[in-house]
Amino acid sequence: MAGAPMLSGSFCASNGERASTPTSDVYTDQELLLELARQNSEYKEAVRQASEDRRKIPQRNIQRVAPETCQSKALSVVGFVQSIVEGHAERFIQGARGMGEQVIIRTLGNRLSQITIVDSDFCSYTAFVDLRNVVLSKGATVKAMLCRTWVLGLNDVFVCDVLDILPIRPR
Repeated sequence: MAGAPMLSGSFCASNGERASTPTSDVYTDQELLLELARQNSEYKEAVRQASEDRRKIPQRNIQRVAPETCQSKALSVVGFVQSIVEGHAERFIQGARGMGEQVIIRTLGNRLSQITIVDSDFCSYTAFVDLRNVVLSKGATVKAMLCRTWVLGLNDVFVCDVLDILPIRPR
């Protein structure tokens, strides 16, 4: 036939045997190699990896920074607010009773709420903070000055002396 494309190579049936006449299960050598590659587990893994979004940030675990392991007495943290627990210190104050209650109140002052800030290195800092005159929500970007302080019944904790809420950039 003039003008008809010619297939190079021999024909193979899907079971790998040579076929003398083409059938519906017949492959060219190139088609057979492609079909075998599709069945290969390494090929499947390569296709899966190629289909993933390359711009996707790999998942990382958040590491908690414990006040007792912190080398400096004061530190500055910039990050987003992961959680807010208003009035969290009141539970400790009520459980202390008497003189212990007064010591906790004197140490924490009006910093009765607890926030957790996660910085760009995926380190989290949980601190007691005064939220009486502050409107704060989860996900807000903040800059906090944290001090490591010993509190009766709680051991070392972070207390927030200064909390600046950073403005959100317009899109």
